[in-house]
Amino acid sequence: MLDGLFLHADALAGAFDFTVFVSAAYETCLARARARNQERSGDLAELEALYREKYIPGFEMYREESKPPSHASIGVET
Repeated sequence: MLDGLFLHADALAGAFDFTVFVSAAYETCLARARARNQERSGDLAELEALYREKYIPGFEMYREESKPPSHASIGVET
């Protein structure tokens, strides 16, 4: 079992027997990021800016280019 944001990239299509693409609203992702604070940011505003300026746009680019739900065996909305 693997866990990762970009495992449904075109280059990995067909590499796995079964995959699940989990989709969550960006506000949910931000709330989870604030709760776990894996970046160890002391300033939650900086953490949120990092997500809004870097992580979310990067993930949107991935979604537009790779269309991960089309590679997944199933999709889950949270």
